[in-house]
Amino acid sequence: MVTPLNPITKTCALAKLTSKNFTVYLTNGANPTATITSNETYLSCAPSSLFRSFPRGVLGMASLSRAPLALPSQFSNQILGVTRKFAICLPSTSLANGVVFFGDGPYNLYPPTKFDASSLLSYTPLLINPKSADYFIGIKALSISGSSIPMSPYEGVKISTIASYTTLRTDIYELFQEIFTKAMNGIPCVKTIEPFGTCYNASAIGSSRVGLHVPQIDLEFDNGKNWTIYGANSMKQVGGDVACFAFTDGGKTPEHTVVIGSFQMEDNLLLFDLDQSRMGFSSSLLFERMSCGNFNFTTNV
Repeated sequence: MVTPLNPITKTCALAKLTSKNFTVYLTNGANPTATITSNETYLSCAPSSLFRSFPRGVLGMASLSRAPLALPSQFSNQILGVTRKFAICLPSTSLANGVVFFGDGPYNLYPPTKFDASSLLSYTPLLINPKSADYFIGIKALSISGSSIPMSPYEGVKISTIASYTTLRTDIYELFQEIFTKAMNGIPCVKTIEPFGTCYNASAIGSSRVGLHVPQIDLEFDNGKNWTIYGANSMKQVGGDVACFAFTDGGKTPEHTVVIGSFQMEDNLLLFDLDQSRMGFSSSLLFERMSCGNFNFTTNV
């Protein structure tokens, strides 16, 4: 017996561990439509009550963590021969599909031409947290238009698709929010909408190909690379003429100082390379006039 967990409500239930046949499609230049079937992919069947807090249409969950039974570990066994890496790209709209790649690329995008999105990636080391199977990176500073908040690059910043928005410890959040507000140069604020702390009159903000034209945010790494967050991933439009600063207060004593949430990952390609213990990040694909809905899996890839 196993206990599948709903990570949102933190509830669990008893279930049986079973195995299923999975077909993995391999894409490479030599044989773009090769398939391998795994007869030993383990999963559990959870009761429907465990899924009540999930969006409509969700039929299950797949773990992408470092855990032994997570899909990256199961797909990298000797039978499949897939490298221990996976890439994700979350869509910014329900009208588009996101993607998960297991193993090596190319991760081809269309249009305007066939383009391997892995060429856009910069890399930073993954940090090991002995108490968690989740993924962590270290940043030396959070920066808004050149104004920086120093961070410890050895204190793990968690990457989470469960968190809707990036959360920061209260003292960091308040300073971060203050710097951003000053950088907005007098754009009028409006009544806040939970869970956000600052909202603006959206019509007073210009727009660009990467969302509303607001100060860019940089996650600065020790190796000189920056993960740049543009308006599409820093401002959430919440109806009418309101756009809110899409970072939230994580409390005074959170488990993790910073948790990067799924909104900040939308239309960003992230590659988790477990063999080399590093994470690749593209920043917004919108800057390249592409999105997570542009990946193509037809036989001409």
